[in-house]
Amino acid sequence: MSKYGDEDRKDAVSTYTLKIDDGKKQYDETIKIDTEKKTETFHIPSTDTGPSSPGEVDVIYDFSKNLAMHRLSNQKACFLSISTENLPKPEDLAKFLEMANAQGPIQTKTSVEYIYVVVGTVDDRSILNDEMATLCAKLPIYRIKKRSLLLDEEKQNRLQRVKRRMKKCPVRYEKVTEEYDSKTGVYRKVTEIITIYVSC
Repeated sequence: MSKYGDEDRKDAVSTYTLKIDDGKKQYDETIKIDTEKKTETFHIPSTDTGPSSPGEVDVIYDFSKNLAMHRLSNQKACFLSISTENLPKPEDLAKFLEMANAQGPIQTKTSVEYIYVVVGTVDDRSILNDEMATLCAKLPIYRIKKRSLLLDEEKQNRLQRVKRRMKKCPVRYEKVTEEYDSKTGVYRKVTEIITIYVSC
């Protein structure tokens, strides 16, 4: 039984809307934080019609299970990664969003890129939380793994050959959040660029 009563449960869930201005377009990024379930849910509207556009994006981070689920509407699929590394915990993100909402449209100067590749499918959905299972109930779920950007030239060339042979195409989206900087020991406001290589 949850230790939260009805009123406490309401207090555990907060929804925020960030006004994003990336210099080319403005849009609203919606974030729901559940401090009881230790989850963060991002919704990014479709802002691009290019070939690598993901359409609308929904991302759920579950810190108790150390899982991240990405649903990309244009790909009609979900992508599961096993890591919530460097992400702010729900309580810390809520503090950041409270301050961000008071500042007006957000413009971030710092960006970081993460590249993922598909490594398999998720057959056992019992590992998912209820929100992830509902989000992807009618969609295939692919397992993805992060690839390092710090590759030497030989490894980069080999990776490009593998991508061409496997006919993988990049799908990219951006979201604004906080991220832990291990060099300074503090969280910083960043634009995360998420690239997932999918079958063309």
